[in-house]
Amino acid sequence: MDIISGTSRMKFPTSPVQTLINAVVDRYDLVRRYYSVKQRLLGLDEFRGYDRNAVVGSQEQQRGRGKQREIL
Repeated sequence: MDIISGTSRMKFPTSPVQTLINAVVDRYDLVRRYYSVKQRLLGLDEFRGYDRNAVVGSQEQQRGRGKQREIL
């Protein structure tokens, strides 16, 4: 069952649901970029699902805004 057919069965308008789905799908590039930067910061050749939960750095490793911009 897809999300849209489930909403019509619940008598919920499909337009807001479809708008939300489109907004999320249209910005997949942000997630891809975030995980690409995280992979680089962790020094990983391959990024796996469980790496999404890995902590990057610590409070002792606070970076200034210039270094943050350089990383991105």
